Amino acid sequence: MLFEPGLYFGRLQTVQAAAIGKDNTPCIVMTFLMTDRVLDPNSPNETTVLQNPEEKEVVWWLSEKALESTRRKLGEHGWNNDLASPRMAETLYNDGCVLKCRHDTYEGKTRDSFDFPGRPEFKEIDPNTLRLLQAKLRPSKAPVPGHPAGHVKSERDTLYDQLVAIKSQTGATNEQMQALIQENFGVPNSTSLNVGQMRQLIDLIKNPPVPTPPDPEGDCPF
Repeated sequence: MLFEPGLYFGRLQTVQAAAIGKDNTPCIVMTFLMTDRVLDPNSPNETTVLQNPEEKEVVWWLSEKALESTRRKLGEHGWNNDLASPRMAETLYNDGCVLKCRHDTYEGKTRDSFDFPGRPEFKEIDPNTLRLLQAKLRPSKAPVPGHPAGHVKSERDTLYDQLVAIKSQTGATNEQMQALIQENFGVPNSTSLNVGQMRQLIDLIKNPPVPTPPDPEGDCPF
């Protein structure tokens, strides 16, 4: 049955990695048993029971273009990081969730977004493809502390980290660092320095100038 556009409530039944279509495009297929229609988008608890509950498939593609989006959605919904035996967050099975239905046209036919026209034939993904996809979907490495995920350090970030490390190693206080910066560069603190000045400051701290010894003849009265 074609569902009308809107919000529906359902409980997750099964999850599988599959290949769909003529090109055997890999994907994640989640089958939900849709039991209620949400009456008010602002009040998801206000629902009406469907006379004929029906299973609908939600498909998240694993193609190169869609991989990053699918990786994010899998993480948001508690995927167990296992394509061979995929499972999502237990709340989706036990408590269910709200899903949105939209209509689109495929090969001249109107369909709801939960499924292709009719029930698609799901084929097993070959083991080599499964292993490659498993590697691509592994969680990303933890971000560098102090920087958001995916952040690539600029040269200025790297130099600033070096300054912080040197300050810690030498035991210099904030006041001492500010005085050194003001004396040599005429700015209030390190955030006002450009990349070249930060390099000079690091070199100045690592290789402080050697004081010039007093001229022994300078005090001679003759």
